[in-house]
Amino acid sequence: MPLFLRYISVIAILMMAEPSYAQQVSKEKALNTYIEFLNESVHGLTVAHILFVNYNKDLNKYVDLDSHKINAFMTNQEVGSSIFDNPDISTSDNNTSALQLSKITEQRSQVLNSGEASRYNKLVFDIVQVLNNINSLRFKIETFIASSDLNEKENIYKSYEMLEQAVSYFKSYTAKHDQLVQGLRKNYNNGSDPVGKHFDEVYDGMSALIADLKKDNNSRLDGYVGSIVSGFDQLTNVDVSLNGKQKKLLSEIIDQGKLMALFTTQQINSPNIPDSYFLYGPYYYLHNHVLLSYINSISPGFISKMNNFMSSQDKPYMAYDDKPIIFKVTYPEKMQEIESIATKNAEPLPLELPVKVKMEIDDSYAEVTPEVEIPKEPQQDYVELEFFDPDLLDRDSISVSWNDEWILTDHKLESTSEKIRFDIDPQKGNSIFILAKNTGIISPNTVGFKYRFNGKGKKTYIKKYLEPNQGYELILTIDGLGGFSDK
Repeated sequence: MPLFLRYISVIAILMMAEPSYAQQVSKEKALNTYIEFLNESVHGLTVAHILFVNYNKDLNKYVDLDSHKINAFMTNQEVGSSIFDNPDISTSDNNTSALQLSKITEQRSQVLNSGEASRYNKLVFDIVQVLNNINSLRFKIETFIASSDLNEKENIYKSYEMLEQAVSYFKSYTAKHDQLVQGLRKNYNNGSDPVGKHFDEVYDGMSALIADLKKDNNSRLDGYVGSIVSGFDQLTNVDVSLNGKQKKLLSEIIDQGKLMALFTTQQINSPNIPDSYFLYGPYYYLHNHVLLSYINSISPGFISKMNNFMSSQDKPYMAYDDKPIIFKVTYPEKMQEIESIATKNAEPLPLELPVKVKMEIDDSYAEVTPEVEIPKEPQQDYVELEFFDPDLLDRDSISVSWNDEWILTDHKLESTSEKIRFDIDPQKGNSIFILAKNTGIISPNTVGFKYRFNGKGKKTYIKKYLEPNQGYELILTIDGLGGFSDK
């Protein structure tokens, strides 16, 4: 046989002996690589969270807030040029970074069908873009703070805008993270495994609990906690053969999970928020604390231990993901949040300005839409108002009265509008009076509101700039519903 033919034969034999990539990597392993990517991304976000919180505290001290330290101090230099491509801060055993795993997911997705692979890889690409934006923003904020005079309010204003951008990035990451996990878990679950079945129950209850805390909703938390505890209780009686290491790991998972459930129940029934978290609110504190102390791999929490247990059984399984924490900007204490809204029976506030004093309106400080056409006959017996902050969310607050009754007192304006209904009294002038209580970081107080009545969906948008204790009154002419005037 000619020499070159021998070489071809040898190569052919080697190629036949070499298993295909699809044979080397199972579908389960490919799917779990996406979970590994997400878990390392969440760990990187936790590090970024520490940096942004510290920037936030540095800013607040320039506007008269006593700084409360809620995280260890950390600098950009300590975590390198990329938080998400630094193996030294990885939680995985093989020290693979999030960005490295994003490339591995694409390689291993070859074993999936093309539609699945395309969807998952597009989400990974989008997540990487968000991670890179977060990484760049930390340097941008650091540079701006270091090079700017923070005694100038305009620089404070810009700094808070950048921190609010970080909030937006964290929310964007969470949305993409959840979307990818939902897709992955449609493909696979651990229901056929005696232990995995109850792990899934615990995971589902935990995921639902975290989702509701993110929405500031506590109406179903007791039910979720009950589901979690039930799952852990079932694990104590599971009939499987375990070695000593597996028994110890399962015991740790159960103990840690029940401690989380106990802590959550205590916080639901009798909230006890540390002073350092006061400005963040109870839901933020509970959400982030249970993740960082009981659930996520950084603790290490029971999620990583559940994954380790499942992998120790040496059979296919679907891994569990860490959940991203929330980043929230706090503002100076002089603009502290007032969460409760006074009812009509609340005591009136002491005012430096009479309710019915006509104010001189400077045209440069008032933007009012043209008068709307209002039907003569009422279609509904109420007026609907929406209040919000149309500019920087800097803790401007207002008090509002309707027909001389205070219905909002020291109410902090949010970026999203809050709808309130007022009963129309045909015998009165039906006036809405807004009093500026403080001006936030940047003077003046900016308040935007929309109002609608007569059931036609007509809305008028008004934006006002008010100094502290300056008022604005809108009178709806209900006599025949002929129009409105402001002063």
